[in-house]
Amino acid sequence: MCRLLVLLPLLAFFFLPSVAAAPEQTLLGLINDYRIEYGLRPLHPSPGLTEAARWMVRDMAEKDYFSHTDSLGRNPFDRMTDLGYDCSNWRSENLAAGSDDPQVIFQLWRDSPGHNANMLNAHLKVVGLAKAYDPDSFFGWYWAADFGGCYDKFWYLAEWFPPGYPFNLSW
Repeated sequence: MCRLLVLLPLLAFFFLPSVAAAPEQTLLGLINDYRIEYGLRPLHPSPGLTEAARWMVRDMAEKDYFSHTDSLGRNPFDRMTDLGYDCSNWRSENLAAGSDDPQVIFQLWRDSPGHNANMLNAHLKVVGLAKAYDPDSFFGWYWAADFGGCYDKFWYLAEWFPPGYPFNLSW
């Protein structure tokens, strides 16, 4: 039994998909390369923030709106807490819409002073990235980056277990 517990994370690393899908991984790489250019540490994926970002983009796409206040009336910080990110220090959110290309989204955020400041905030350590599409919505594509200043509990498992795995990684 003990050997199985030791091998499970190793096997999962090689055989299970990452928390972030390919476009989100590309965007994370662009953001981290940009941070490194400015002498900042790269961001790590956060299970709780990824869940919050996924919920937000799906909500915006399905309900056809674009706002930091979600359809339930929550601000980004309440939503992050409600969806599993329980760190109470530094937090921020970037939203974008209208393109499925991570490079375009990165450039939009880089060209916006507020969004750029979020990407280059030295207090931030983790991020959750997501995109969603609804062909019947005004913008079609919706993106969210939810940033945080502390690691989720068990954040290191985010690379090994896919969303929906049978336990909550943000305890």
